Amino acid sequence: ACLLVGVVHNSLPATVVMLVVFSFCCQMGCGAVFGIVPFVSKRSMGTVTGVVAAIANLGSAVTQAAFFSHPDVPAYTGFYWMGASVICLSAATSLLYWPMWGGMFGAKKPGTSEERYYISEYSSGERAAGLHLPALAFAHEARSERDDVSCCGTPRRPTWRQRWRQWRQQRQQQGELGCSTTLAPAHGGGSVC
Repeated sequence: ACLLVGVVHNSLPATVVMLVVFSFCCQMGCGAVFGIVPFVSKRSMGTVTGVVAAIANLGSAVTQAAFFSHPDVPAYTGFYWMGASVICLSAATSLLYWPMWGGMFGAKKPGTSEERYYISEYSSGERAAGLHLPALAFAHEARSERDDVSCCGTPRRPTWRQRWRQWRQQRQQQGELGCSTTLAPAHGGGSVC
């Protein structure tokens, strides 16, 4: 979208529309970047968030200086080249790799798990004191949101979607068993089981 701002600079309505689209894309990109933060280090999430935010601020200052501070370069050309640089730099996210999940160009490392990845940040003394348990709970919850695999022999807690489906199935079965209580017409009628 930022690239297109440089292309449609002769039309004010098209430029405004492209800037709005660019703003939406920018916010989605920020959300995607900050969405990765907990998966980098659960223990040091605050530190990782601070580093990501600092680099984002540095990037905005560098972009401003590189593309918009020269008096001979029009703003639409700056937008065009800023869009091109964002595309190129965003492509670097395809190189991200986590041993327990893999990456875009590589499979996961055999024998690794989320639990081992997050627990490796803690010393044996910290593990003995139970300081690793929140990170372990995060790993279990992340796994349960993705698939039906239980870990370490512990029963997997159902996700909210699975609990909702079970509730609906129970309600449907109750309806099949001949539940005939109905709501008053003022409440829309229907079966209440």
